[in-house]
Amino acid sequence: MEDAAREKRQVHFTPDNVDIIVDQGESLLEAAIAAGVHINASCGGAGVCGTCKVLIKQGQVESSRTEKLAEQEYRQGLRQACQSRIITDLVVDIPIESRLETAVLDRERVGDIQPSEVLATGWKFNPPVSKLYVELPPPTLKDNTSDLSRLLRGLKKHYNLRNVEIDLMS
Repeated sequence: MEDAAREKRQVHFTPDNVDIIVDQGESLLEAAIAAGVHINASCGGAGVCGTCKVLIKQGQVESSRTEKLAEQEYRQGLRQACQSRIITDLVVDIPIESRLETAVLDRERVGDIQPSEVLATGWKFNPPVSKLYVELPPPTLKDNTSDLSRLLRGLKKHYNLRNVEIDLMS
């Protein structure tokens, strides 16, 4: 079995169109992580959440059905990535439900989701935090205001953000 574990296998992930070569017997979730392919695994790979469901389109994995997979899903080729060991070369499809952080989806929309895009009636994806790039000039003798003041001024200038609150106690 030691020699079999050293055999290399190719795994192709769709819809990301990413290939990776891994050792036979490696976890499918670990292979996805190594390939930079996102699969939700809320439980960290313990097999108890059921969020890492993937569809095995070609090839074989060593996996048994858990209570997180219905009998019909298992027969259709769905597996939990964290509970599946790679046996042969694979083609694995990651359903949108396993790629997004929520299962509230518009079934006709499968592309990239933009902020504030309607996913389901009455619900919008609009995260409370966003990342903004601001390049500030260094302080000078003429402009020796604090870093915070210069940051707030830069946010106002580049992104028209006003009334930004900063909690210095966090």
